[in-house]
Amino acid sequence: MSLATRCPACGTAFRVVQDQLRVSGGWVRCGMCQQVFNGLEALIAEPTELAQSPPPAAPRSPPPAAAPAPAPPSTAQTPVPEPARSVIPTGEAWEADAGWSMFGPGVGAAEPAGADSLPAPSLPPSDFDPVLRGVTLPPGHSGISTFGEITAATARRSPPTQPPKDLRVDPPPSGRRRRRKPQFMRQAEREAQWRTPAMRAVLGITAALLGGVLLLQVAHHERDRLAAHWPASVPALQAWCERVRCRLEPIRAIEQLAIDSSTLQRTAAPDVLRFEAELRNQAAHPVRAPDLELSFTDNQGRLLARRVLPAQSLDAPTGGIAADAHWSVRAELRVRELPVTGFSAELFYP
Repeated sequence: MSLATRCPACGTAFRVVQDQLRVSGGWVRCGMCQQVFNGLEALIAEPTELAQSPPPAAPRSPPPAAAPAPAPPSTAQTPVPEPARSVIPTGEAWEADAGWSMFGPGVGAAEPAGADSLPAPSLPPSDFDPVLRGVTLPPGHSGISTFGEITAATARRSPPTQPPKDLRVDPPPSGRRRRRKPQFMRQAEREAQWRTPAMRAVLGITAALLGGVLLLQVAHHERDRLAAHWPASVPALQAWCERVRCRLEPIRAIEQLAIDSSTLQRTAAPDVLRFEAELRNQAAHPVRAPDLELSFTDNQGRLLARRVLPAQSLDAPTGGIAADAHWSVRAELRVRELPVTGFSAELFYP
């Protein structure tokens, strides 16, 4: 069933359906200003269009003198706009209007107008059809037939005074769209920011700091090698180690050490052997003293025992083996009653 309502914000009148009003609780949104209002409270009475007056009769010619006077013809009067009436009549005023009924069977039919009738004023033009066309109430919706009954049913239901919280009202689309800069312009602006003097100064300071930190890490990790190859850096490296609790040691260079001579002799004790060796440092810098591993074999070359001699137990020099220097190793070993006839010695770092 179609009804008519008027927006209280912009005054636009448009048609609504009773089922839609029932589902939404009476709340509708104007298609012109997007205003949300109660359509049941803003229902309007829109009179049917009156028929235009009949066309005027053809002008009569001057009658002859002897002819009888003809009947006076009906003349058409110029339409005069009628003052606008109240747009929201009450239920009693609606029912008291004797000319027509909004929901009656003759809504769409207009009575022929007389010669002195005036055309009804029309609503201002809008996006919606302001004319309430004649409709017939379907059989399933014949419970409410008059405006008075509609307003009474609405009052009994006590419609909400505020729109539902889940009702989403989209703002009207903006007429202006934000123009986005082209890609090449944005890229040029970003590149220009990195070329400013302030940005270059910040980048230079950051690069210098990061480079200093990197050099400091390399110097800490390779402090032993730096001290061996550049003796002038030893005081600075020692000061750094005192601050970070590290220590300087001779570098490990097992490939620079060689065993010039080694012997294994028996002593007065039958189960004690004396080992002697001469190690030489071939490098041009001090090298850390290595550990020795002795392997004892019998007369058939089978392995009988293996013994490891740490550098600390051999009285190794604290500062390592000096450049182009020799280190004499002496140790007595208890082998019990093993038939030792041969041996081999190897250098290694633990």
